[in-house]
Amino acid sequence: MDNQVRQTAEQKPSSQQPLKQPVKKKEEKKGNAVGGIILIAIVLVLLIWGISALTGGHKKLVNKSNLTHTQQKPIESLAILNAQAVSLFNPVMTNLENQMSVGQADAQQANSGNINSAFHAWETNESNKENVSNNDEVTKAYNTADNAYYNAHQTAPNAVNNWDTDAGNLPGDISTWANDEQTVISDEVNGSSSLASDQQTVAKDLQQYESDLAKAKQDIADL
Repeated sequence: MDNQVRQTAEQKPSSQQPLKQPVKKKEEKKGNAVGGIILIAIVLVLLIWGISALTGGHKKLVNKSNLTHTQQKPIESLAILNAQAVSLFNPVMTNLENQMSVGQADAQQANSGNINSAFHAWETNESNKENVSNNDEVTKAYNTADNAYYNAHQTAPNAVNNWDTDAGNLPGDISTWANDEQTVISDEVNGSSSLASDQQTVAKDLQQYESDLAKAKQDIADL
């Protein structure tokens, strides 16, 4: 009996035995967090540097070989160059005016409706000139003048380009008037009912010619 009591007593835990402390969880290493912050900071610095290099940074140097000739020192005055241009343009104007005057005079002849008339010969010749000679004459004068300004390191005045446009219209104006005047002459010979309408067309053609002629002359006066 005593032995059983003793064994039972031995099996029961003693109230005096120390309790086991709960196992503490291991703390995560702070090193990983610090390393992550440093990596993010490096990425941000690199990103900012890249943006700065793309948007700002260093200004591109100007290549002087790309500068226009007008930024070079002129070697001739505008007054002299303008006078040279006028001397090139005036003969062209005189020639074109003479061509128109001859055509108008020939159209007034009694036999202007005849195929062998002076007007018919003039009209045919004028069509050929309009296609080649007249346009070449205006273009040649303009190019010669424009090259003179360029070679002298000067910018050609607007009047030079305006003259090229206005005088360049004159050959076409003369040819258009010639063709329509030929139609009017045929109307008169044949007694066509469209005579009045065709005469109005010729009058408009003449107005266009005179308008372009006046503009071209003013362009020369502006030099």
